[in-house]
Amino acid sequence: MSGKKGKGKGASAEGDSAEVSGGSSKGGTSIKVRHILCEKQSKVLEALEKINSGMKFDEVARILIRKIKLDMEVILAG
Repeated sequence: MSGKKGKGKGASAEGDSAEVSGGSSKGGTSIKVRHILCEKQSKVLEALEKINSGMKFDEVARILIRKIKLDMEVILAG
């Protein structure tokens, strides 16, 4: 075993831990993340490419969270 905790379907792009906020100007929820779970390997590779090119982990996490949020809104609306 590799010593990782937990099991799941999603692949993860691991890096430094980062704090990601909800982005609301009136306040919001702030969470601390250490990895990003993705349903598809292509998203993991995209995230790793951005991290390896010099983008900060928290910026990559924030972008992916926004994409997931938009996808959920489309699913719920449609």
